[in-house]
Amino acid sequence: MAKAGAVPKDPMASRISAVLPVSEAAISLYQPLVLPLSISALGLLLITAGAHQPERRKAKKRRGRRRRKALGSSGRRTGNVVPLRPRKRA
Repeated sequence: MAKAGAVPKDPMASRISAVLPVSEAAISLYQPLVLPLSISALGLLLITAGAHQPERRKAKKRRGRRRRKALGSSGRRTGNVVPLRPRKRA
């Protein structure tokens, strides 16, 4: 058909031109550019959103003094430490 001189009609361009106030010729001309440009714009938006550092929240200030934990029966603070060898008492 292309050799006979008949230009095939683009069905998508005719549908888009029916909805938008743009001619079929303009749509068929700029349609191949839409996808690459939209991918570029979306990529820039995502990079901008990913590079944005949110404002840090300040930590709440403690009120009053901190209490110390109660000491063990021996008077020393041992925590969760298990001694390797029992100590010799003199």
